[in-house]
Amino acid sequence: MRTTLDLPDDLFRDVKTRAAQQGTSLKKLITQFILSGLGSAQPNADYQIMRRAAPPVAIRKLPGQLPHPAPTNRELHAILEAEDREAFRDAAERIKK
Repeated sequence: MRTTLDLPDDLFRDVKTRAAQQGTSLKKLITQFILSGLGSAQPNADYQIMRRAAPPVAIRKLPGQLPHPAPTNRELHAILEAEDREAFRDAAERIKK
């Protein structure tokens, strides 16, 4: 059955975001919310939401060493700045030649 809901914009954005994060449709998520609000212990099987597992994170691990944790923003910024300085030096040397 079709119906129209008038939701506040910020609530709609939150629900739409959650549906995208869970990999489900807005209709299924709102149905789940309504069923849980009505006190249903288990929503009907047609309306069960399949939650996606988070994608695996690839961590390079060298044999005999612990995996290196992800760099912080400060470390990433330092790496990018060092690469920029090196590229600038290379360009300046090519101009001199």
